Amino acid sequence: MTHRYEGRTDTKRDGIAGIAFKDPEAEPAALKAIIRLTA
Repeated sequence: MTHRYEGRTDTKRDGIAGIAFKDPEAEPAALKAIIRLTA
């Protein structure tokens, strides 16, 4: 999902479940870590 934060001109892309990742390439590893922490 792409969106624009208020006051910014650049477009951002949200990851799964509305979580925005600074580095989209790291998204799979970050999601695995989040799942491990919450399980």
